[in-house]
Amino acid sequence: RLFRERGFEETTMRTIADEAGVALGNTYYYFRSKDDLVHAFYERLQSAQLAASESILLTEKNLKNRLSGVIRAQLALFAPYQRMFISLFKIAADPESPLNPFHAETKDLREACISRYQELVEGSSEKISDDLRKELPVLIWMYDL
Repeated sequence: RLFRERGFEETTMRTIADEAGVALGNTYYYFRSKDDLVHAFYERLQSAQLAASESILLTEKNLKNRLSGVIRAQLALFAPYQRMFISLFKIAADPESPLNPFHAETKDLREACISRYQELVEGSSEKISDDLRKELPVLIWMYDL
């Protein structure tokens, strides 16, 4: 909420601690920085996204329906955070930011997401060339950004 209302840059760790009703030291015990806090949020959201798309990937074989189902599940999860994502976009767009999707700090999240899209492609009944099958998960991930 604070990032949404005040923006990422203007929100301090002290403000976050005050809002959470905890001591500032406790906040730093769990999160070294606001970037770490956002990264933890991304991890939690990605776990929810993976869980939400699991049934689609287990039951649907048509590639179009698989992709549509995964994207719809993702949009439903992300909807409450739309305003926050807008405030974080400027920060994440900076190539030097640890929140940038291509940064080394986000490698685990990026690879997990691409792996899910790999599962989406591999589990489909569509005939896809080997070259496209190899690249499609990364292309879907990039589109998903």
